Amino acid sequence: MLIGMIYYPLIGSRWDRPWAKYLLFALDILLLCACFVIIPISPSDDVPQILAFRAYGIYYLLPFIGLACLSLSWGLVAWTGAITAIGWWSAFGYVVSGMETTLSWADLPTKATVQDYEEVFLSTNFIGTGNRLEETGFVLILALILAVAVYRARSIFSPNCAPRTSARRSGRPVNGFRRPWVNTCPKPSPPAWSRTPRPWNRRCAEVRSWSPT
Repeated sequence: MLIGMIYYPLIGSRWDRPWAKYLLFALDILLLCACFVIIPISPSDDVPQILAFRAYGIYYLLPFIGLACLSLSWGLVAWTGAITAIGWWSAFGYVVSGMETTLSWADLPTKATVQDYEEVFLSTNFIGTGNRLEETGFVLILALILAVAVYRARSIFSPNCAPRTSARRSGRPVNGFRRPWVNTCPKPSPPAWSRTPRPWNRRCAEVRSWSPT
């Protein structure tokens, strides 16, 4: 976010680049994913860092996809979803690689009891790879749907906005109507008292009619 605020004054200037927004979103997402690896979940050293993925989910990255939609760029929305999945799995894989013992849903027996669930699911070594797959899948589906929605919105409004934009610049009417910024309004009629002939105006008109041409 801080990088985006620093770059904000450069938007529209000669230093602005089309690829800059893609880079900024990638940096923000990757920095947040790095927090799941760097920032300890507890001051105690015996608490594994994998618990950060269970206490704080991938939904912390969803606001970035929403912000990408505000740019009305379907490519940026899809890019943000892809970077979210890559950054999330990179952080998850790095944390899991440092664990000596890992447990997952495959370690549950066929007819698991309450004690089995407590030993596996509530264990600090439970990594939940299947949960990470579900989270990533839903994020990618969401990003894809939003990208299609943005693309559809641009394809609908762009053909309608183009002639209106050119008409606004040239002052031509669009669909039989003129825009209010075009100075084509009729001049207001003078008030009734100004149209009433005054005595001196009538005399002046008579004098003009008497004068030889």
